[in-house]
Amino acid sequence: MGTIMICQVCESRPATIHITEIVNDQKKVLDLCEECAQEKGLAHGSANFPSLLKDLVGERPPVSAKKCPECGITFDEFRAKGRFGCPKDYEVFAEDLAPLLEKIHNAKQHVGRVPAGRAPDAGRDERLRRLRRDLARAVAEEQYEEAARIRDEIRQTEEALRGVV
Repeated sequence: MGTIMICQVCESRPATIHITEIVNDQKKVLDLCEECAQEKGLAHGSANFPSLLKDLVGERPPVSAKKCPECGITFDEFRAKGRFGCPKDYEVFAEDLAPLLEKIHNAKQHVGRVPAGRAPDAGRDERLRRLRRDLARAVAEEQYEEAARIRDEIRQTEEALRGVV
């Protein structure tokens, strides 16, 4: 048979209520006996559960109070709805989104992928278009070292497309 958990509050009675909360990849577990749970306001079916968690495991880190100037959505509203109100939100909440996107995608930068049904080289064509735009911008801004680096990257990409690599 398994190990009997002891209440973390009174440290004497068997724990029958187990609360687990994960905040920012930190797992917090609280094991309570029936009596201590009732004293804290948590009985079976209690509606006071969120405030109990707040009292027992601490306050959640504050979420950004920023609001999008175009649509007025807050980051809390985004988290509740699961979608943004306008394209500007990605810029407004970039700092708040970074950890979320990294957790979801296991990466900090989106590198894309080729959609089903497209040739594997199709992504390189788009990359070439982007590089050529970047090259034109670098030349216009007189950033010649950057322009030379981009020029070399264009050449490598074009050679790879021709199969010369």
